[in-house]
Amino acid sequence: MRPFRVLIVEDQREARRVVRAGLETLNCEMQIVDVPSGEEAILVNSRQPFDLLIADVRLPGISGLELIEHAQFRNPDLKVILVTGMTDEAVREKVARAHADAYFYKPLEMADFLDAVQRCLNLEPSSERKEREKRTSPRGSAAGISARLAKLRTQMGAHCAVLLNDRGEVIAQAGAFPQDMEAEALTRSVVASLNAVEKTALLIGSVPINDLTVLSGGAYDLALNHVGQAIGLLLVAPPEFFRPSKMADLAKEMRAASADIQAILTDIGVLVSVAEQKAAQPPVEQAEESESEEALPELEAIFSSVKRVKSSDANAFWETAAEDEPADESLRADTISYDQARQLGLAPDEGSAAG
Repeated sequence: MRPFRVLIVEDQREARRVVRAGLETLNCEMQIVDVPSGEEAILVNSRQPFDLLIADVRLPGISGLELIEHAQFRNPDLKVILVTGMTDEAVREKVARAHADAYFYKPLEMADFLDAVQRCLNLEPSSERKEREKRTSPRGSAAGISARLAKLRTQMGAHCAVLLNDRGEVIAQAGAFPQDMEAEALTRSVVASLNAVEKTALLIGSVPINDLTVLSGGAYDLALNHVGQAIGLLLVAPPEFFRPSKMADLAKEMRAASADIQAILTDIGVLVSVAEQKAAQPPVEQAEESESEEALPELEAIFSSVKRVKSSDANAFWETAAEDEPADESLRADTISYDQARQLGLAPDEGSAAG
């Protein structure tokens, strides 16, 4: 029996890594391909058949909903799981009506997501998988991140524990934001605060970043710190929950959770520092510079072989071109005369223009 082929389409690199790591915990023969756009997914899908497509709804270029139509037209038996982080009700209704075998909202509940994958691929029953997970350590898996966030939330009695990337997007979450809280605005503000702390830490040479910010006294209490350098950990708790007597325990548990989550992210290949991210990128500028230096002699040879045109010859060319133009403007299909424009009401008549 050939391995299952799964295609992940997600523009967030961290989210692709988390989904891939979750799939790998299923311990079955699986070939996983991940791409950041729908256009690349169409190209890959045209080259080889896939058994399962996992796609984000909002993608650069064509959307996940449009991608489904392309993919299932080519492969009617293709199973599809849609994922979206969009809160707009109209979009959510479109997702619910789409021809997908399952759909999930971000952040993913990994256990439910993997159960859906198993159903799509006819893998082992979820009860057997859950029993196997009890016998294995969660460390090094995407499920381990959710488990560690849930443990921190329970220990501190918070509404939710959330992992954010440097763009304010939720990577993983345990619990839920309070209903009256503007979650998107909050996460953007939290990331702005973390970025400011990061800049300050770099100025004083405090790397790795060892920080803890606590905001109290409002409708809710917040605690946040860095996981590595590019990821943030946020706790949302009831008002006046992080009292001075709890600060020591809070700092201890936040740092312990951050260390554990950083280890898991590193194990599954998510880069948690800006330095790592830069090191993983190819030296584009250097390559372009070396290519341009190698091409310079060839370009010089081409330019030197080009026949120089005298200015008088250039002027003669434009004069000839002007003479070739029809003298009567009415003969040009793409123009009309001023009199025609005035008759059509597109230009003022002479009397109104003079006034």
